[in-house]
Amino acid sequence: MPPSEEGTLVHYLTKESPKNKSYATLKERKKSRQGRLNYKVIGASKSFFLLEVELLTGRHHQIRAQLATFGVHIKGDLKYGFKRSNSDGSIHLHSRKASFIHPIKKETISKFDLNQV
Repeated sequence: MPPSEEGTLVHYLTKESPKNKSYATLKERKKSRQGRLNYKVIGASKSFFLLEVELLTGRHHQIRAQLATFGVHIKGDLKYGFKRSNSDGSIHLHSRKASFIHPIKKETISKFDLNQV
């Protein structure tokens, strides 16, 4: 269960390249980078929660690592602690919206106009 219905998670993430995994800690470590995200529970069943996550930083496996620190594992995500895989090997992590600043034009590009890149 998430720590509360909504909140902000702040951790220091350390990437371990040989395992292609990141670890989230509350205290800064050598070569760690701060990761911040907002989350909100928007649905729940007996066994699962549907979370809306807003990334405030973009770190390697950030959502997976930060949620795992609270024992909130993404369905099918064996790497970060879920007990069994999905039948097709996928995990239940999906993007509803994506945007970034274009490196040359300095304009915001969103999911709906990625054809312009």
